[in-house]
Amino acid sequence: MKNLISRVKAAAGLFFYVMKGGEQDMIMVYVSLITKGLKAIADVPAALREQVKEMLVSIDCGFLAE
Repeated sequence: MKNLISRVKAAAGLFFYVMKGGEQDMIMVYVSLITKGLKAIADVPAALREQVKEMLVSIDCGFLAE
């Protein structure tokens, strides 16, 4: 139950951050994590995935977006 509450809080935090205009920041965070091998494109929330893929392609790392 505690784990579920933590996940809900994290999701809500991400939602409100994106709604405040932090979307570009989150895209850059995911691009950084993916290029360092700490996350995969499948770990990116669906709402940001296409923009993260576009950013990866723009920095010649499109192979990480597959």
